[in-house]
Amino acid sequence: RNTAGRLMTNEFFAFQMETVIDEVSNCIRNSPGIDLIRRVFVLDFKGELKGVVSARSLIISSSGTQLRQIMQQVEHKVFPNTTREEVVDIVERYKIPALPVVDEENFLIGVITYEDVVEAIEDIADETITRMAGTSEHVGYSSYDVIRRFLSRAPWLLVTLFAGLVSAAVMAYFQKIAPSLL
Repeated sequence: RNTAGRLMTNEFFAFQMETVIDEVSNCIRNSPGIDLIRRVFVLDFKGELKGVVSARSLIISSSGTQLRQIMQQVEHKVFPNTTREEVVDIVERYKIPALPVVDEENFLIGVITYEDVVEAIEDIADETITRMAGTSEHVGYSSYDVIRRFLSRAPWLLVTLFAGLVSAAVMAYFQKIAPSLL
């Protein structure tokens, strides 16, 4: 559930190393439903991931240039079972707009976009907040464990009760001395 395989999309552009830019641009032009055009992935003749080409390189290179001539090495990639937290760490640390997901044989099976990582960060934050408040739902529990829930919420309830009592005491004190100040 919380893995790279769940975050990835299977809609991306990948071409053989010998493909020329003119063919790439025609394919992109004829596939308006695929949004991921910041990176084009380069594969060898077996289909293994070999490199990546940025959209900028595609624009500034001449139309007859082969992808192998302008591709860069893929420095970061993940497997489908990589945890969501590891994916977030890699993308945030290296500012990767599109992180490739490969299988054991280095075949490209999906891509994780920066937008997907932002959503994952939001989910992680939501889960953390609910865990801190003691209100998280655990999938798989068949009975409602009232005592466990109370004990997980008790520290926050006590802090809130104590803060309310302190506020009331301070307000009562100032109400007593307020007439003498006027």
